[in-house]
Amino acid sequence: MRSQFINFIFYLILQIFIAKYFTVFSIPSFFIYIAFLLMLPIKGNLILFLCIGFLTGLTIDVFYDSLGIHAFAAVLMVYVRSFLIKLTFSPKDEATNSQITLRLMGFQRFTLFALILIVIHHTTVFFLETHDSALSFIAILGRVGLSVIFTYVAVLITQIIFYTYRKNRTYEFE
Repeated sequence: MRSQFINFIFYLILQIFIAKYFTVFSIPSFFIYIAFLLMLPIKGNLILFLCIGFLTGLTIDVFYDSLGIHAFAAVLMVYVRSFLIKLTFSPKDEATNSQITLRLMGFQRFTLFALILIVIHHTTVFFLETHDSALSFIAILGRVGLSVIFTYVAVLITQIIFYTYRKNRTYEFE
């Protein structure tokens, strides 16, 4: 539990003080904080995970002045994540209660898992953010596409740096 709290703080600091200021053509480049939500343990209480997603998104909303957009997107992503886990992991994998990492899943499974959730999150954020703007559908999809690529690369880099050589740990969230 302590390790998860440290991850939470680490990713929020990374997002708020570093990632927030990296933009390409006035488009937010990446939302690294969702890496924390991607890596929650395989097993656990869905309500607790939804609350963690809400708290994470709400914290980002405070610093981005986005009125609950990130909270909604984070909760939606965590909710869909629970279904993806059932499709992606075998009961044997779920019994380990490991944290989801590149090392545990392998490159292809992790990429598919992460990209689906990142696309859901970013599509939700950008469509809610631009509901009343004059941006065209193509422009919004372009923003989503660029941000998905940058976020996935950032998640992959953090996975390679921090989780490739660490021993798999189990976490109790029940």
